[in-house]
Amino acid sequence: MGPWNYNRALEINPKSTYALMNRSNAKIVKGDIKAAIKDLNEAIIIRPHYAGAYLNRGLARFELEDYASALRDYDHDSLTFDPYQRSDNRGIVKHKLEDYEGRDTDYDMAIQLNPEMARVF
Repeated sequence: MGPWNYNRALEINPKSTYALMNRSNAKIVKGDIKAAIKDLNEAIIIRPHYAGAYLNRGLARFELEDYASALRDYDHDSLTFDPYQRSDNRGIVKHKLEDYEGRDTDYDMAIQLNPEMARVF
């Protein structure tokens, strides 16, 4: 489904975080990362502890090489629901920031949380 269908959904319900999240995903696929971040910002304003929006915004900011902002999104308290994903993403960002000690700490935590993923690291 393209962004235009989510536009229609948002006309009907302008506070639909589901539609904002999915429209942002469609925009990311099309390469419109900055517009996707705007949708995610709006979703976060409507629902301040929406973990999926922080996770996706962190991924989008990572794509724009805005690593410090991506790390702030991954540090958000709402991401405690999935500590493995949080640690894994933080490790990736810290690698890009050349914080190798921090990267290793986050990867170690990710491996402790999900030992089957150790092969990835």
